[in-house]
Order: sequence, then structure tokens, then C-alpha cells
Amino acid sequence: PLTVRESGASWIRSAFPGNRIPRDRHDPVATNAMKYFPEPNVAPANIYTNLNNFFAVGTTPSDSYRIDARVDQNWSARWRMFARVSVGGNKERAVDHFRNGASPTGGGPVDGASRNVSLDHTVTLSPTLLANFRYGFGRIYSQQMPFSDGFDLVSLGFPQSYQDAAVEGRQFPRLDLSGFSSLGQIGFIRFTNAGMVHSLSGSVTKIFPGHQIKIGGEYRKLLLNYAQFGFPSGGFSFGVAWTQEDILRPNALAGFSLASFLLGLPGADRSIMRTPPRRQARITPAIFRTIGK
Repeated sequence: PLTVRESGASWIRSAFPGNRIPRDRHDPVATNAMKYFPEPNVAPANIYTNLNNFFAVGTTPSDSYRIDARVDQNWSARWRMFARVSVGGNKERAVDHFRNGASPTGGGPVDGASRNVSLDHTVTLSPTLLANFRYGFGRIYSQQMPFSDGFDLVSLGFPQSYQDAAVEGRQFPRLDLSGFSSLGQIGFIRFTNAGMVHSLSGSVTKIFPGHQIKIGGEYRKLLLNYAQFGFPSGGFSFGVAWTQEDILRPNALAGFSLASFLLGLPGADRSIMRTPPRRQARITPAIFRTIGK
């Protein structure tokens, strides 16, 4: 890239001596990141390009549980109630094919939990008049983290200031190389969801010989607590543009994305950005009346 010269109506780059990039031109981040590519374990599909020379399989276990408990109590002949509690949880583990945190596939480990409580009271005011009151609370929690959560970006060769900027989470950055396997997981892997709902309802039912009238109301408060981060440790894409001979006339046989990677010249990057969590509350009152036989 430093040897650009004008040639007619275009601009031409000269090849490196021996078609090899000198060691002193290797980018330190790229040099360290190369160590995270796993060693070949199968014969390549193409002996000249070593295409598809790695194969890995694995399992994605998913464990979950749920416990429900209910207690019924008759306080009197006119007053009945019940209380119900439900507790649940789940754990999922995706496959880290590279087994070093830099695998480009897999969603990352997921941990979740749920909690639900409800109280219901039914009171017989008279043989033809019933009252019902109910309160409910529910909460779900789910968190997914990348394989490389807490990764030391300085160990790759990034400056401390770069790591300090990754305030939403440190992980192996996404590195895409055209024609090669990527390193680091795709974006938006890291997220936390903790939603809650409160509900309170009450109704009165009047029974007549030929029909009944029911009047009641319901109050709900919904809370959304959700945070998801695209590329909290950044990402970089490497193509052939920086290493092709003719700058203005690219072709499929010119340039090499791995060479651009070793030189530390990305074609695009995903900056570290901070997005605040979303918190939303909504109150929806409701009054209803039903008449029927």
C-alpha cells in the first residue's frame, strides 16, 4: 500500500519482495489474533489454498426446571382463597467450536429464571352476589454472554485506552476476513432481559334467574428492562482492496484479505458504541361489563 504510483489512467501498487510481507510490517493485533485460529485437523478441500481444513462438532445442552406450589384456604363458608407460586430456570450452552473464546459461531451461554406469584380471593356476599379479587406478579430474567466474556483486549495488542472504551463488556472483537473464517462472535450476542408485570383485578357478579351481570376492573403495570449491545469490543472487516495491484480496477484474482489483515488495514470497522438500557413502564386500566345467560 505504500508503493502507489501513477500508471496511465490508474494507480498501481508494487508487490512485496518475494511476495511476502516483511515481519516489521505485521500488525501486532493481527499477529496475536492469528494464534486463535485452530490448527488444521482434516485434509483440505484444496491443497493449494488449504480451504476447509478444520472440522468440529459439539452438543448444545439445554437444562430447565419448573416448580409450582398452590395452597387453598377456606376462611369461612363465604370466603375462599388460594395462593400460587411458580419458580423456574433454564441454562443453555452453545458450542464453542474453536474452544478458545474466539469461535465465530454459537450464541454463547444463556442463563434464565422466572418467578410468578398470584393471590385470589372469592367472597360470597349473598346467594346471588359474588366478589372476586386477584393480585399477580411475574418476572422473567434472561442473560446471554459471549464465549470470551471479560477478554483482555490489551493481550491482543490494543492500547489500554481501547480496552477502557469497552465499558459495556469486554470480549474478543469480531474480525471478518473475506474468504476465510472469522474470529470472534457476531454482533448483539450480549444481552440482558428482566421484564416484570404487576396485575390487580376485581369483579362483582350478580346472578339472576335468566342471566347474570358481571362488573369489574383490572390494573396492570408492565416494566421492560432490556439491554443489548452490538459490538461492545468493536469489530473489523478485511477485504482485498488494500492489497490489490490496480486501485481503480479490482478483479477476483487481485489482492488478499489475509494480507490486508496482517498489515492492519481494515476495509470497515464497527466502532465501540454505548447504548443505554431501555426501561419502559405502561399502565393500562380496564373496566368491563358482561351480560349473558
